[in-house]
Amino acid sequence: MKPGHIALVAGGGGTKLSFGQTLDARQVALAITRDVTFASNGDLLLAETTACRVDRVDASTGMISVDAGQPCSQLENYLDGPANVARFYAPFSVAQGADGSLHVADTGNGVIRRIDASSSVVSTYAGTPEVQGFAGDGGPRTQAEFAYPSGGSLRTRRLADRDRRAE
Repeated sequence: MKPGHIALVAGGGGTKLSFGQTLDARQVALAITRDVTFASNGDLLLAETTACRVDRVDASTGMISVDAGQPCSQLENYLDGPANVARFYAPFSVAQGADGSLHVADTGNGVIRRIDASSSVVSTYAGTPEVQGFAGDGGPRTQAEFAYPSGGSLRTRRLADRDRRAE
């Protein structure tokens, strides 16, 4: 790609992506994607809010795959565990930590989730699942309450939610 030019990297196609598939990123139909960021190796990370998952576009091949998350469900949208069974509800942003693990603002569940870089296991890093609120300053991170977390900074350890900023 030439400097100063725009190129399609992902989306624009009609093919639906499922966990376990690796497809040409330009041929895939993307859901509403609220956040795009780069991993330390140059891969593109996407928080697909309405698809309830986190995707990765390989920087060297242009192929896309699901990093974590199953399709949105009418019954259950919160589940920790292996990336291929974990469930998110409206992931809004994604960031990579120093150890390579991903942190996801799981807005609909009111929590920050962590995808372990070595095991690909999804766990709740901060927040009380399925409880929207604003509480927990100074207490254990897993007992905090967030009102629709939408992003933040791992470097500064600050978090933004829909209604106010939590530090």
